[in-house]
Amino acid sequence: MRSTGFLLVAVVFVAVALLAYAIILAGGWEAHDFALVAAAIAASQVGALVWHRQAPASAERSVKLGLGVVLSVTAVAFTLIFQAVSGWLAYPEIIVPIAAIGCFVFPFAVVGPVWRALSKGKPPESKDAEPGADADGGA
Repeated sequence: MRSTGFLLVAVVFVAVALLAYAIILAGGWEAHDFALVAAAIAASQVGALVWHRQAPASAERSVKLGLGVVLSVTAVAFTLIFQAVSGWLAYPEIIVPIAAIGCFVFPFAVVGPVWRALSKGKPPESKDAEPGADADGGA
């Protein structure tokens, strides 16, 4: 995946985390760290879609590993910066390592079915090109 794809995954993570935090705060719930889970879900899905669009021949394992690293780094950076600004977490010393590990592992559980569905739904290009070329008769 190109660097723009990785940047998009990081932006989606931050946007969803902030939106989920706002919803959790408005609802009066205490589970502020659930915003990180929601962000990891959304960013993993978007990352799989973008990666498949940019490099559909990539190995599924490399997709999961790449997204895991990007999400883990993004989660740690976002959590520490947002904690310094707002103090949103009650126990950041516990949540930050769990978020780092969880965001790394999360794509390994979520991306596989999405990747296989995207790969399965796409017909081979060479078979589509052959009948069209024969129907034209070289014109």
